[in-house]
Amino acid sequence: MKKLSFASLALLLMGTHLFVSCNKLEVREIDTKKISHSWYAFTQNAYEKIDLPKECYPAAEKPWTESVRICSAGENFALVNRLGILEANGESLHLYKDPNLFGNVTAGNLVFSGGNPVFCLYRSSFFNQQLESKSTAVNSFSSGTSSKMRPFLVELSGASRIFFPLVTYSNLNLGNNSDITGFNWDGKTWSCSAKTTETGASSFKYFTWEPMVELSNLNPALTDNSFEYKEISESKYRELTMPKQFKYAPVKLRQLLKSLPKQIGFFVSYRDGSGCSAQGFYHEGDEDYSLNAISAYYPKDGMLVCLFEDGTTYILNEYTSSGEPEKIVFRLPKLPQSFVYTDYFLSRKNLYIGWEENIFFKTARAGFLRVDLGEIFEEVENSGEEK
Repeated sequence: MKKLSFASLALLLMGTHLFVSCNKLEVREIDTKKISHSWYAFTQNAYEKIDLPKECYPAAEKPWTESVRICSAGENFALVNRLGILEANGESLHLYKDPNLFGNVTAGNLVFSGGNPVFCLYRSSFFNQQLESKSTAVNSFSSGTSSKMRPFLVELSGASRIFFPLVTYSNLNLGNNSDITGFNWDGKTWSCSAKTTETGASSFKYFTWEPMVELSNLNPALTDNSFEYKEISESKYRELTMPKQFKYAPVKLRQLLKSLPKQIGFFVSYRDGSGCSAQGFYHEGDEDYSLNAISAYYPKDGMLVCLFEDGTTYILNEYTSSGEPEKIVFRLPKLPQSFVYTDYFLSRKNLYIGWEENIFFKTARAGFLRVDLGEIFEEVENSGEEK
């Protein structure tokens, strides 16, 4: 399916505006003069405050697997590829880095165990030059020169905020020329696909594994009998990980997006607040394009958020002064051409949204935007009282 252009999306949203207005919703443009917000851009080893994305320094174009960008987010954390983990506490931010761990591998698939972020590490056999050059890296974690020590799952541990490997590739019977290219965790069982590259040829295998101890108690020294391991077929893996039709999505998510015209096709990646892997839901429209969105439920904040790439944001706010849930729709500030919004995380009504400059399969400039949702809710409430 083709991605929808910003111009086409704007026209469609004009129709959406009319549709949602009938349901007592109004698509609002964020007034950046009234709403507190801040722009940030990533550098090679940190992030810095900027005025606008288009005004930050140009960055070298790199394949998305090799570039510094928010690659996954959840709760109040964002996983930053090639850099570390960003944690928000209201308006305060802290970046936990480990160049030895992140330097020459790709990070992704952020999940949570006991409130702690857990993520995977892998190498792209197509883009990662380290696999071809076999150059000496900082240590065996990032270079993959020691398959027994090469981590697959890593946790940012509790109060100490130290990166701690939980499971290695060796623990899962995978050698140094193998990488896990996809996984799904349902809170109990991990379903994985692994790619092995030898002499220019690639092969895949699929398996499930279930730890016999709590996830946070795992460590690379555990023996093979600490895992219940089972190889599965490709079709079984697809069955376990394939997106479902939107009619099977949670009721709250369906209600939140019911104002979208039926002819619009879309795909939503949804996190339910449990810390498990996101679920995919799709709606087939009548046109030859599709919209992409990321949605997450935050139980502690009583908030369901759904963000589309162009910045159109749907929110169900359960904690209102009236005691009644309220749905609002607004657009984040418009990004320059070829820029898109990506994943996001939330802390005390501060919404942090990743943005990046996409050039085909490459990413150049990247960063994030902070927006004060509390002020948006207040503006919506005040405008309602005025009416």
